[in-house]
Amino acid sequence: MDHSMAIYHLSAKAISRGDGRSAVAAAAYRRGARMEDRAEVRVSDYSRKERVAHSELGLPEDCPEWLQSIADAPGNQASEELWNIYSEFETRKNALLAREMVLALPVELSVEQNVELVRDFVRAEFSAHGVVTDWSIHDEEGNPHAHVMILPRRPTLEGFGPKSMPITNGDGEVVFRANGQPMYQPVVGSRSDLSRWREQWAHVQNEHLERRGHNVRVDHRSNRERGIDLVPTRHIGAAGVGMWEQGRPSDRYDQYRQTLAENGRRILDNPDEIIRKVAQGRSVFSEHDLIKEAGKYLNTAQEIEVFRVRVMQSPELVQLADEVRHETQDWVLSAAKYTSQEMLSIETEMAGLASKMGSLESHGITINQGKASLKEFSFLGHEQQVAVEHVLIDKQLASVVGFAGSGKTTMVEAAKHGWEAAGYTVKGGALSGIAAQGLGDGAGIESRTLASWEYAWKDGRELLTSKDVLVIDEAGMIGSRQMRDLLSRANDAGAKVVLIGDAEQLQPIEAGAAFRAISEQTGTAVIGEIRRQHEDWMREASKSFATHKTEEAFAAYQSRGHVVHELTADHAKDRLVADWMDSSSSEGNQIILAHRRIDVADLNLRVREALVEEGSLKGGLAVEVAGGLRDFAPGEQVIFQSNDRALGVKNGMLGRVERMGSASLDVRLGTAGEPGQLIKLDLKSYNHVDYGYAATIHKSQGVTVDRSFVYGSGSMDRHLTYVSMTRHRDDVKFYSSADEFKDPKKIGAKLSRARLQSTTLDYLERRQSAPEKDRVAYLRQVFERQVARLKSVAERLAEIPAQLKQRFGVEVEKPAPVAIQPLPEGARKGVSIHAGSKDVRQEVSSTMRSVGQGSAPKPLISAISANEARSVKAELLAASVIEKEVGSQRAVIGALNNLHRVSKFVSPEFQREVSALTPHQVESGAVSKIMDKMGVDDRDQAQITRDVSALKQKMETGRRQYVQTVERAIKRASIEVPALSGEAQQYAQRLSEIKEPAAAKQFIENTPRAEVLAEEIKQFGRTLNKRFGVSSLKEIEGTRQLDLKISGLTPQQVTQKAKPILQMREGLSRVQAFTRSFGLGMSR
Repeated sequence: MDHSMAIYHLSAKAISRGDGRSAVAAAAYRRGARMEDRAEVRVSDYSRKERVAHSELGLPEDCPEWLQSIADAPGNQASEELWNIYSEFETRKNALLAREMVLALPVELSVEQNVELVRDFVRAEFSAHGVVTDWSIHDEEGNPHAHVMILPRRPTLEGFGPKSMPITNGDGEVVFRANGQPMYQPVVGSRSDLSRWREQWAHVQNEHLERRGHNVRVDHRSNRERGIDLVPTRHIGAAGVGMWEQGRPSDRYDQYRQTLAENGRRILDNPDEIIRKVAQGRSVFSEHDLIKEAGKYLNTAQEIEVFRVRVMQSPELVQLADEVRHETQDWVLSAAKYTSQEMLSIETEMAGLASKMGSLESHGITINQGKASLKEFSFLGHEQQVAVEHVLIDKQLASVVGFAGSGKTTMVEAAKHGWEAAGYTVKGGALSGIAAQGLGDGAGIESRTLASWEYAWKDGRELLTSKDVLVIDEAGMIGSRQMRDLLSRANDAGAKVVLIGDAEQLQPIEAGAAFRAISEQTGTAVIGEIRRQHEDWMREASKSFATHKTEEAFAAYQSRGHVVHELTADHAKDRLVADWMDSSSSEGNQIILAHRRIDVADLNLRVREALVEEGSLKGGLAVEVAGGLRDFAPGEQVIFQSNDRALGVKNGMLGRVERMGSASLDVRLGTAGEPGQLIKLDLKSYNHVDYGYAATIHKSQGVTVDRSFVYGSGSMDRHLTYVSMTRHRDDVKFYSSADEFKDPKKIGAKLSRARLQSTTLDYLERRQSAPEKDRVAYLRQVFERQVARLKSVAERLAEIPAQLKQRFGVEVEKPAPVAIQPLPEGARKGVSIHAGSKDVRQEVSSTMRSVGQGSAPKPLISAISANEARSVKAELLAASVIEKEVGSQRAVIGALNNLHRVSKFVSPEFQREVSALTPHQVESGAVSKIMDKMGVDDRDQAQITRDVSALKQKMETGRRQYVQTVERAIKRASIEVPALSGEAQQYAQRLSEIKEPAAAKQFIENTPRAEVLAEEIKQFGRTLNKRFGVSSLKEIEGTRQLDLKISGLTPQQVTQKAKPILQMREGLSRVQAFTRSFGLGMSR
């Protein structure tokens, strides 16, 4: 799952008396309060200020009593008193009264979640360092942000400490100036502090975004530090935006527009900037991804076309796979895939490290030590024992793929005994806190999140050594960059790395699918025997979920009454809660799972209301926690939502409330069936708890319960389904509704959608000697092999009409192909062609002139071919007819085509013998008989068999994805796109000619049918999105699809026909921009 980059902003400034400013007045504004500055004898009243969502004092962990007594004052009085005392303490006329940071908050998070985010940041970077802060969140629409006022001195037992301190070197010695005077730096707010704050603000944001299931990230580094030569945009702020919306001059907004224009010029001069930007969020991307990112800076279709031509010729762009088109119709079944030179290098380096570590002899143990470790775990299954032996072999890197519930953690516990007997220290890590906690509890290994380990390593603490074994659980969630860095650090230290996971479960948020790539490259032990579920048929269903047979596995539960389908979402949730209540008194533990956080919150409240009504929860007390005011009662099940090493809690852990106070909770870790340690929470220092009856599916990966209740939503895919339906030992039920799934018979099919991450290694074969090869020649060989494979697919598709006629008597009327020719080779390939110094206008003109010479097309909208829908039913039927036959043939062909690469034992005679086999004979083990006849020994036979099996599985996956792609393309091609009415076009054209926002607003208000016309244009955009996957003419004009629709025209005709299209596009863009604030909903 690729992720995009969100906005990052952190600015710091000083509040100084020398500038005529007041810390008390600043605090009043930030808190939206009325405060009196005693030193200045003035009152600042901002009590009418809206959008102040939260304010809070951040106190040091060892807060002195005098400061705590101030903080205990109600409301804003504590802040007012604090800044008055400090202002009176600083007597100089130019005294520094406060430092301040302004933080842009993620719009993806709710107010409560942003409060938790800022609190975590303040606690880690200020309170833990003895620094006092006063912070507020302003929840302005589209611009949520936080103000953090920082006391320049640390508090002491009697007042305030020094404001500056001597600078010391690495040995702790004071650094002196040339004149013999010591050098000083601020106690709070030095350059190193600011650098650390910037980095940690990004780190904490990303941690919270990941925790909440969002696929966006922030990067604190400047464009220059990231190697991107674009001018950073300045934060406009609410005032600047408001002035622009009112038609008043705004210097900030004008500067923002100038920056965008400057960046647009830089992008046209050097399109590599966009390649680097896009590649930071994903390993593999398409031409459309590049154009979409560039569209943020470019204003016209001509500029976008110039960019497209140039970026596709960039030597920084590496094409991994060519475009796949329908044989007889002009359908793009799969867009061409690209990567950047940088990402290719990262994943190549990762693969090289994995290969080196996987073959390096290291961390071996004796036979007796290995036997001793297994002796204590005689209950392990055969596959678990094989996995233990696999990770204990003397290699620096090992990996284990285990299906959900197969006993991976128990296997690690057995291996730990062997490593420790040999004198090694075993450490554990995982991306999420709950997975790290599960590894620690289940295997008895000191485990932390990878972010925690990385932070310690950067500070030079707890560094890896050659005596360490680092076990990484849920490794399938780690992206390529992080995996590369992890392997690099372990390799440098000589430590062993063991990767445990299942690449089919939740996908990494970062670019790349590192665990799957490494497992395929270095070999892995597989634990396929499901041990979590008690029922045999449930274990078989779990195996089916793990092997992509989602529909089959779901049908097993549905046929046995484990799927409840109701008319509405409310009814489904009511039924779920009723069933949860009925089984809550049974032995064991249980949990409710849902994908969306809004459903989790709703289900938590519904369960609690039912428990209160039943009388199970009594004597509740309202307390303030990170998410707001919550009523907690004895016996309340709660979930911890933040890691805290001092308390020993991890994000996702469950507990039960035993006692409540106004600012405290006593929580027994675990559940009613599995009670654990008692934790006493001081809610002033840790309040990240909430109702814990329901949790997100992401939080549940690595969790085992007796019973689970899954609320199904249309947002789920096969990976989320796999995780949610395999957490239980005894029972699971799936609750759905017609609101989410209209046809209950098709729920399994809808849940079967795949969103597997990809890496560049999926497209490029392993490159042991790549540095010695010519780069361009090497890639051309890759392209040729890819084309050869695609041709075989095209040949099979061409046979569809004949098969339909033969088997079903169906005559297929072949639609007349659209007279379209591909763009010139130079405009498509981006590997070895350089833009040089040609004039950009000449490049575009030349490209447009050289488009194919077909007959003149119909008008723009109707030219989106209506006859494409004729063969929809025939194509869908054909896909199902040939699905089994083509799939089995492809498995054999794929195995034979690749065996020469992966197995050194294949002779021409062997290939001839196997080529003569039918797919059924291959499935029946005929290959093994041939190997026996040729005298291939058992070990080599096992290697060949594994290779064939792996290749068949890959080809089967590819076949399914291809069929799905064809079906989607056929479905999309059947969508008609109606032309805009003349009135709507005139409306957009007229609005596009109005330059002033105020005049535009007046024009909209005076147009009688403005809302109707706006809705027509909006519906037009929605239809475009369904048909092409785009929602504005600005996007569709930048693609090859519309460029090709003007084939056969002279340059003069192109110009004439393009003009109204461009005008319409500009008009639509302005409509979208202007009407966002007028309530017409014309934003994308």
